Amino acid sequence: MFHVLQALQQKRLAARRHSTTYCYDFPSVFENALRGAWAARAAAGEPQSMPPPGRLVEAHELVFATDDQYFTSNYLELSRVQRGPGLNDIGMVAWHMTLKTPECQQGRQVIAVANDITHQSGAFGPREDALFRAAGELALEERLPLVYLAANSGARVGLATEVRSL
Repeated sequence: MFHVLQALQQKRLAARRHSTTYCYDFPSVFENALRGAWAARAAAGEPQSMPPPGRLVEAHELVFATDDQYFTSNYLELSRVQRGPGLNDIGMVAWHMTLKTPECQQGRQVIAVANDITHQSGAFGPREDALFRAAGELALEERLPLVYLAANSGARVGLATEVRSL
């Protein structure tokens, strides 16, 4: 008897078929990489190489503050949202992350953006472009690094109804 895959596992499998990581798994990838960095410091006998307690990555997903602003406004406001992975409705996901690194134990803040290869092959359309722009502007405004995790098939300009009439 075969078990039916849950929606999240289906998306992870789809990303694997494209030889990439599912976008919502990137915060865990960062967590594992930081655990390795802390362990390497400890193995080398460096002082203060004990990681802080708890999670090393805190990730808060960023979405448009209102549903209709992505194409009608010059200022795109993002807000934090608490929701499970895979509930996005566009081919891009953004996070405000705090990374507790050996070099910055109290936490370094970054803005991270990733294409969702499981949503229209992660292709850029107007909404994805707007989210990427808003995340970049937030990073500039807050003077934070912007990390872009690219996995996409390009732009879908010919399919974007929003730009056909322009």
